Amino acid sequence: MHITETETLNKPNASKPINKKTDNTSHTEVFQELHNAVFAALETYSNVHRGSGYNSIATTFLFDKAREIVSKYLQADSKNM
Repeated sequence: MHITETETLNKPNASKPINKKTDNTSHTEVFQELHNAVFAALETYSNVHRGSGYNSIATTFLFDKAREIVSKYLQADSKNM
């Protein structure tokens, strides 16, 4: 994954049967897209807003982008988050 790409998550597969007897907090499946994005980010993970190396810049970009997305969703100013 390149740090300039934006990906969207797919909706859960509604055709799978739901097992109501399990505790979903310990048995909920992770979206494959989310799993892939987390592991891709971990390849270049570094300290946020520190240093001038590629990994720090990449991590800072992803951190700031996530902050923008969350603040937009919450209708809040990203500078106050």
